[in-house]
Amino acid sequence: MKKFILMFALIVSTYNVANAQIAWGVLAGPNYNWSGVKVDNYSSDSSAGWHAGGFLRVKIPIVGLYVQAEPTYTNLNVKVVNNNNRTETLKTHRFDMPILLGWKFLVFGKIFGGPVLSANTGNSAGGWDVDVDNNFSAGFQMGAGVELGKFSIDLRYEGANSSNVVVDGFKFDNRSRQIIMNFAYELN
Repeated sequence: MKKFILMFALIVSTYNVANAQIAWGVLAGPNYNWSGVKVDNYSSDSSAGWHAGGFLRVKIPIVGLYVQAEPTYTNLNVKVVNNNNRTETLKTHRFDMPILLGWKFLVFGKIFGGPVLSANTGNSAGGWDVDVDNNFSAGFQMGAGVELGKFSIDLRYEGANSSNVVVDGFKFDNRSRQIIMNFAYELN
């Protein structure tokens, strides 16, 4: 009986320690993106979009760091203008997976950064032809935020490193540079 109680206590304490190292929840917010491209007969302008998804955070004991994966659906809009002043909004829908390494400091502050892998799920630009060279792309995110209990808010910059969308013969990245405001709520 003594061994059973000891084993039960060990299992419960191990579960509690493991549970304290893992957090999960939901996230959503607006994004403001720009591609800043002006080539030949085309230019682009900034637009707003949105994102929604979830997160899974695993704390790395002792060192104070965490790894956070965020499966997210992202909707981006970029206005493209040709030299005839014809304007179309390129609408991009994609599934993003940021994998961020972060550090919490001063009880409520956090900084983070890491790669973002994306799978393009659709593009449209009114009457213009839209072609995607590759439905997968990679970029990066970095940012800072605050955590207040189970609620957090952060501001991020996302950068691009590939060109994979062709609109009416003009090639640019469907991962335009963007500023992302993220609101998250921890559910566990």
